[in-house]
Amino acid sequence: MSTLTRLLLVFTSLLLGPLVATADDLPEDTDKITSLTVEEAKRLVAQHNAEFKGKYLSLSGLTTLDAATAKALAGFKGEGLYLNRLTTLDAATAKALAEFMGYLGLDGLTTLDAATAKAPAEFKCKALTLKGLTTLDAATAPALAEFKGGGVNLNGLTTLDSDTAKALAEFKGQVLRLNGLTALDAATAQAIKG
Repeated sequence: MSTLTRLLLVFTSLLLGPLVATADDLPEDTDKITSLTVEEAKRLVAQHNAEFKGKYLSLSGLTTLDAATAKALAGFKGEGLYLNRLTTLDAATAKALAEFMGYLGLDGLTTLDAATAKAPAEFKCKALTLKGLTTLDAATAPALAEFKGGGVNLNGLTTLDSDTAKALAEFKGQVLRLNGLTALDAATAQAIKG
């Protein structure tokens, strides 16, 4: 190999080297990851599926997530996927997460609209935690009540109106947690009771 060819190879590897990232380039503490591309998510999931079977993948440093990256993350085969710093979630991203089979933590969400709430009805996850929701309206509750998995945790709700309670009384899953409620009026209590 000529000296010129060697120099070109060295120069090329120096120039292109930083553009090629591996799962090792991501922090070992996955909660320190603040942004994630689709390719990074795929590598991270592949690494965790191979090395950490049955464990959890916590990405609680992520504050935003798009549908394509969510779809890659949904391929994680472990027990739980935690995305607890996401404060918003659109319907397309929620639908992409629907393939995840373990425990899904979305405790950073502070609002959930009806279109996005329809996705949990399709979720294959064992349980869904939404402890960051402090309010839930009657238009969103019926969609959320369609969840058929193990359970939904809504412990961040402190109050419910009777229409929302009636909708949640139709919950199709196994367990609906409302442990944060601080007071119930008679109409709401009757609606929950069914």
